[in-house]
Formats: sequence, C-alpha cells, structure tokens
Amino acid sequence: MMFRYEEILFRNRRDAHGRYTAKESIIFKLGYGNRPLVNEYGKFLKDILKSKKINIVEKKGFTKIYLSHDVDIPFKINQYRDVLKQYIKNCIRRGNYVKNPLKVYMTGKGDPNNTFREIEQIDNRLKEVYSDGIVESVYFLITAGDKNTKEYCNIYSDKYRLEMNRLLRNGAVMGLHVSYLGAENEKQLKKEFNRLLVEGYTNSNKVYSRNHYLRWMEPEDSIIMRRVGITDDFTLGYADSIGFRVGTCIPYEYVNPVDRRPTGLIIHPLEIMECSLDRENYMNLDYSKAYEICTDIINKVYEYNGELVLLWHNTIDMSYYKKLYISIIEYLKRLKNGDKIKRISK
Repeated sequence: MMFRYEEILFRNRRDAHGRYTAKESIIFKLGYGNRPLVNEYGKFLKDILKSKKINIVEKKGFTKIYLSHDVDIPFKINQYRDVLKQYIKNCIRRGNYVKNPLKVYMTGKGDPNNTFREIEQIDNRLKEVYSDGIVESVYFLITAGDKNTKEYCNIYSDKYRLEMNRLLRNGAVMGLHVSYLGAENEKQLKKEFNRLLVEGYTNSNKVYSRNHYLRWMEPEDSIIMRRVGITDDFTLGYADSIGFRVGTCIPYEYVNPVDRRPTGLIIHPLEIMECSLDRENYMNLDYSKAYEICTDIINKVYEYNGELVLLWHNTIDMSYYKKLYISIIEYLKRLKNGDKIKRISK
C-alpha cells in the first residue's frame, strides 16, 4: 500500500491525465479508502505486545499540520487580453463579474484569484492556537508553463513576486509545483527545480514538491525527484477521492518496489483536497456531507498521531471551498482545545 505496488502492476489503468484513480484502487473498491489500514495494522501489533505486558507508549494528536496551497492560476486578470475578455463577459453577463478589470490588472487588487492575504489570515487562526509550531503553510509554485499548466504561472511576474515574497517574510514555506510534463521528464524537472532555487524561494537542503494534477508516474517519479534534489513530496493522494491512498497518515521514505531500494524521498500522504469533494466526476458531495467525511478523516489522523495534509487552491472562492476550509480550521482549533471528537467510524 505504501509503495503503490498495485499501481505499478496495472499501468494501463489510467485516466486522461495518466493518473491511477481511487475508482481503480482495490482498497477504495472494498470501501476501506477512508481508513489508514497500515496504522490500524500497527495498532493491532501494539495491542498484542501490550497483552504480553510490554510497555507501549501510544499518543494521540497531530505531529504536523500542513496547510498546503497549490498556486495553479495566481491571477485571473493577468494580461491585457484578459482585461478585454473580462469587459466582454461583464457586458454579456457571462461568468464571474469582475469590477474594473483594467484596475485589477494594474494593481492585482480585486482579482478573484488573488486570495493570498485571505488564505494567510485563515491559516494564522490555526497557528495562533497551535503555538508549538506544528502548523505550516506551504505554497506550491509552478516555475515552468506548458499547455496544461498555463504560461502565465510566471514566478518572474512582479505581482507574483510581491505576494510570494510577502508570504515568505511572514513564515510561509514555498515548494515546487512540478509542471504537467515535469513529472515524467528529468531535464524539465531540473530546470523547474533550479528556477525555484535561483529565485530564492527555497534552499537545496530541503525542497518540497507536489505534482500538478497529482500526477504520479510510479516509480520513476521518486527516482528523478531525488536526482534533481527534491527531498519531500506531497503528491500521493487521489484526485477523485479524499482518504488514505497509501494506507497511512505518517510520513515515510519511499522504497522502489521494483528493485526494493530506498529512494531517499520522504512521502507526506495527502488526505484531503477540496476539489475532490464537490466535482460531479469525483465525489460529488454537498457541503454537509463533505464536512462530515473531512472531519472523520481528521479524527483518524488525530487518533494515530499522524500528519494532516490539506490542499486548498488559491481559487478558494469557488463552490463551498472557503466555507468548508474555515469550518475545518475551526474544528482543528476545537481539537487543540481538548474538545471531545466524535467516535471514529469504521
């Protein structure tokens, strides 16, 4: 489960983006996708040891909470042609209304995708409660564009630099959002990695990454990631469902199941991505059901003293994403304050 042997065996079972899906996963087909089975096996072994009078220490809580944000489209109004398009949309009342698109283009203020300050404020509410430093805000930046990642995801843009540098000064961590093609092309990945370093968004000692579209080209991904210098990856969650793709909520070193050699790449399992919840071709949940299943997964991470990794894009105003994110932050605050969590469902 942890090294995705199943996905290597069935390489032909992929969606349009080359991704193995939860719908194809044996564990999700059996209805166990929302259970960290590897951790459950661990608890089973611990219970056996305790029955033999061996002292086993078990903790509950979170070892780390990553509030991660993939910056796919930093600005909705990013070019002069976007200004013209938006004026036309405003006139024919198509799509979202954006007041004074030219001013938005010139200043960045009022852009519906420029929600970085708002996200920062929400994240800070949790950091104020978890003052022990276990909460970390991570922004994954695209440093190279193509037809799937959009050329205007440009870290050299003055507006983009201004926002990202401000977040850096305020304690955020920047990671590499590996482009659509970079996930399978070492030369392209190296170029993107170097751009992140040169621009001062990270250092070579510890580099976070997440692949665009959550593409995972196993096991080749892990090999080229380490060769270029990436140390920690946050890709391994399914796009079409939240839950425990790798069966655990604890970070671990990825082992290549083909040659059974450790790769040196640390995997941080992704449990919850917001757009997995509401899309018709994914889970298609309303707000109430989404909140219920998210808190259930959070409870399980808490129960097994694991890492909670959340993914909310900067397009937070879409659907019920902002409302749900705020509700989850409030729920996590209550857990820290000692409120009793509901019983974990099996």
